[in-house]
Amino acid sequence: MSIQPSNPDPFKGFHPVATETIMLTNTSTQWAQRVCRDIADADEQWHSFLRALAITGFEQWLNQGNSGLPISYSQTVAPGTDATIQVGDFRLYILPMGTLKDDQVVIPASALSEKHTAHLYVLVEVHEEVAQVRVRTALLSHQLEAYVERQCEAEEYGVPVSEFTVPPEKLLWYLSCLKPEAIIKPDTVTSSVKEKITTQLHETVTTVINTGKWLQGQLDTVAEQLAWQFIPSLECGYELRDFRDAEDPLGKISEILRELQDRSVGVPTDAVGACQSIGLGNVICYFYTFVWELAETNEWSSLFVLFGADTNEPLPIGTELQVSDQTSVMSTSKVQPGAMTTFLYIQAIGNLDELFTVDISSSDGETLTLPPFGFV
Repeated sequence: MSIQPSNPDPFKGFHPVATETIMLTNTSTQWAQRVCRDIADADEQWHSFLRALAITGFEQWLNQGNSGLPISYSQTVAPGTDATIQVGDFRLYILPMGTLKDDQVVIPASALSEKHTAHLYVLVEVHEEVAQVRVRTALLSHQLEAYVERQCEAEEYGVPVSEFTVPPEKLLWYLSCLKPEAIIKPDTVTSSVKEKITTQLHETVTTVINTGKWLQGQLDTVAEQLAWQFIPSLECGYELRDFRDAEDPLGKISEILRELQDRSVGVPTDAVGACQSIGLGNVICYFYTFVWELAETNEWSSLFVLFGADTNEPLPIGTELQVSDQTSVMSTSKVQPGAMTTFLYIQAIGNLDELFTVDISSSDGETLTLPPFGFV
């Protein structure tokens, strides 16, 4: 993956979606104590208490990230060894662990049964002595099943922490943007479930701006719903276009494309694109996206450009363009004080299965987040 930002420091605007470490509130710790106090066995009570702290801490983590995701679990029954929680469409199994020195966690076989199996198994580090938890990492259900299949049958399985490879940022993206079927390996499910996956995966795809359709000569459904204007070809040559032609979408940006070409950011003639006007604060701007396939590397490239209604007028100070992949911010381009910046751009290159999310922010802090761009 690579990017070409229009400012020299592409990660200057990086802001984590959510801090992994959470200080538990009094309400959270009191709930965990209350729900576990009637357990007679001291050892069982202690482990149930740690699970309760991990669950309520995970809920706090979701809430402090402003995800808006609905979460549900039993508020009146102490969480047992096979307890799961529901976050949106996902079922999660929360695994409390002690410290970084722990190199494995134990998962009971009952947690892998059809009744209790989860989509994701999440490690949460618990420090009850300081009322603190940390969301560490997660493991996909089919990855856990593949690991267990290599082990001898047992009532519980010790799973190395190194098997958990989904970082918190990606976990939050899964929960916010995808359906469970989008991350399940088809080979691990039955034929009847595969049919459901096909249907629900289609529903997931419809939430993505499918730039692959653009290369087939048509605008995708999501872009059509957002009233984007399709630019099916550059083969006529934007060098010859009159950028003052208000009726020609390519004409509006042709001067910018020529300037980018002088900066060695060329758009090939086989690229296609789409554009729309957007209201940003009290300013009308134009947002353009051009995409093309890099067949030799099995990747795709996308160029995102933002400019004002008058291409000769500078954008307001503080206007920002940001592109993220599924895990983190890739690049941020921002109009700095004293700069006469007339347009912002970011070029992103990624694998064919990667998605790019674009955030556009006005000088007063208003942010518009576009649906993810994908090559699906």
